[in-house]
Amino acid sequence: MSTTIEQQTAVPAGTWQADTIHSSLGFEVAYLGISTFSGELKGFEATLTDGALNGKAPVSSIEVKDENLKAHLAAPDFFDAEHHPELASPARQRRRARSRARSRSRA
Repeated sequence: MSTTIEQQTAVPAGTWQADTIHSSLGFEVAYLGISTFSGELKGFEATLTDGALNGKAPVSSIEVKDENLKAHLAAPDFFDAEHHPELASPARQRRRARSRARSRSRA
């Protein structure tokens, strides 16, 4: 006979900083409905304060496999890095999937 015990752990109160050595901030975008391109923001900062997740990253830290795509993402029709050099967002929804914490934000 076995017993299963469910346990929920609350996020401790206080402020926590992301460990950028053991964490990553990535993105995926569907392309023409047949493929997906992905990338990562290397220079991010994130804090968890009393259950609220906030983060920011410089647009210049975007890493993708295609340098032409990197330039296109910095252009005015995407992030407009010249006028908006930093991405920042408070997360409004958090979920845990496949042992990886994920966060979604709406602008």
